[in-house]
Amino acid sequence: MGHGEFLAIFGEKDCNVDWKKTLALYKRTIGKNPDASLSTKVLPNCDHGVRKCKTGGIREDLTNAVSPDEYFATMLSWLNEKGFGS
Repeated sequence: MGHGEFLAIFGEKDCNVDWKKTLALYKRTIGKNPDASLSTKVLPNCDHGVRKCKTGGIREDLTNAVSPDEYFATMLSWLNEKGFGS
């Protein structure tokens, strides 16, 4: 494993953070570092907390919101790829 292994997962409807700018920053910094490994994933219809949503807006009722299966599958796949899986 290298000096830095990074997985960044973004919600496409994140209204808290400009994920496109953050993704670009990560690619310019972590992604250019030869001692680091950057993996990224953007999940559609997800908010800042990577929960399923319609708008991502602050007034949206997310009482019963859940993270999509793809969120967990992405993390599990990345962990297995990096040697942390069983």
